[in-house]
Amino acid sequence: FLTKIGIMGVAAALACGLFSLMLGTWSSASVNHDKLLPAMFAQRGVVPVGYALFAFALGVVAGVLIRRTVPAIIATLVGFVAVRMMVQFWARPHLLPLSHATFRLGNGLGINFFANSGTLSLLPAPDGIPGTWVVSRQIVDNAGHAPSEAFIKSACGSHLPGPPPNGAARGHSVAAAKDLNTCIRNVGARFHEVVNYQPAGHYWGLQWLETGIFVALAFALLAFSFWWVRRRLT
Repeated sequence: FLTKIGIMGVAAALACGLFSLMLGTWSSASVNHDKLLPAMFAQRGVVPVGYALFAFALGVVAGVLIRRTVPAIIATLVGFVAVRMMVQFWARPHLLPLSHATFRLGNGLGINFFANSGTLSLLPAPDGIPGTWVVSRQIVDNAGHAPSEAFIKSACGSHLPGPPPNGAARGHSVAAAKDLNTCIRNVGARFHEVVNYQPAGHYWGLQWLETGIFVALAFALLAFSFWWVRRRLT
């Protein structure tokens, strides 16, 4: 058992590590500049090695428990995707302390009008900070409060667009919709945009921390598999 999982586990880790190295080497500098973004983060660096080991260990556990090939493959795929998404959306943003930036509205920044269950609110336009991973952004005043619906209607008045569909946002850039200049200027007089992000300098720290999480999970799963096999045989 140990020989088989050792050989195949190392092979899987080496293969994913090699593909990650090839992808990072072949990509242009401009593409790699955004490697902290979630879709690219998972394809570069050392974290694919952690993914490979975890996926392999999860497959071993599914195999020794289910003992049927196709159901074990399906369970492995579902489990791997579920854990990957949980780590990406819930754990990774907080593995290292977030940085914060504040921007004034109206300097080329747009706003979105968002309607949810008939309640109107404002969202900042999806402008990024180059080379970083923006985790969250919001429009708030100095006390950290978002603009109320009454304030939005008062500040924007006739410049409000037609009611968007329930639960949908409608974006308007300052350059493309000059009639919203007054609205944005009125909102910007009291409110500003706050962006929480992981800076580019955290790339390798996040890579090693997330890799450590998946390697630890892999060893825990393999240890359980070894215990289960011995238990079943005895």
